[in-house]
Amino acid sequence: MEKFSFRRMWQFCRLQLCSTYFSRPWTAVWYLAVITGFCTLLPAITGDGSLSGMMSDTERLIQVLVTFMIVSLYQDLTSGDNAIDKMMVPASLSEKYVSLFAGTAIAVTATVLGASVIGSALYCAIGKIFHPDQYDGLTVLFFRNGMENWREILITCMMITALAWIIPLIKHKKKYRAWKIWAILLSYAAVLFLPGILKEAGLIHGTAARIASVAVMSVLTVMNVVAGYDMLAKFESDINGND
Repeated sequence: MEKFSFRRMWQFCRLQLCSTYFSRPWTAVWYLAVITGFCTLLPAITGDGSLSGMMSDTERLIQVLVTFMIVSLYQDLTSGDNAIDKMMVPASLSEKYVSLFAGTAIAVTATVLGASVIGSALYCAIGKIFHPDQYDGLTVLFFRNGMENWREILITCMMITALAWIIPLIKHKKKYRAWKIWAILLSYAAVLFLPGILKEAGLIHGTAARIASVAVMSVLTVMNVVAGYDMLAKFESDINGND
């Protein structure tokens, strides 16, 4: 396969999405609606009475849900018999790798938009009925702060791309020594939290820490993409070598 083909990439992406989530589309929609309702009602029942705080709790729960959805896509591509079947599909490694992020983007977008619609409607009713003093009209989950959410988007991108190499690294730990895995993960965490550590130590100011944090996350995201591709190439090589 000489050139990257968006057609093959999309076919592989659709294959993985269908096998993971959409073999029964309406069932998937129903599960998403139920889980979103649960993530909305749980903070509403156990919250401290602050409508804004309950919305923040709901958004965090949905982010956890999204993380599990992302993990399931990586697991589907690199675990068990499904992984062997997927890696044998006639598509290049780069097409499979890009399709992984395309599928992730589709799953995340569908979940966030679904949660925004369902969760926002529920909070509209909760605000009108139980917290009329705090209700200022319809507030859409995940879009409440406008462009201030850019940092959250960057964090999400970094997390998604990090899973591309962290999951294979941990799953195939027999190929790596335990101390090496822990050294890699701890070094990654140290670099990620370095701006915050320097700020708490009084070595840099808040503005400098925020700028440094954005720079570090941007660099780590690029490194994640490169490392993830390398891990997938090794995985494909292992499968081909076992044939």
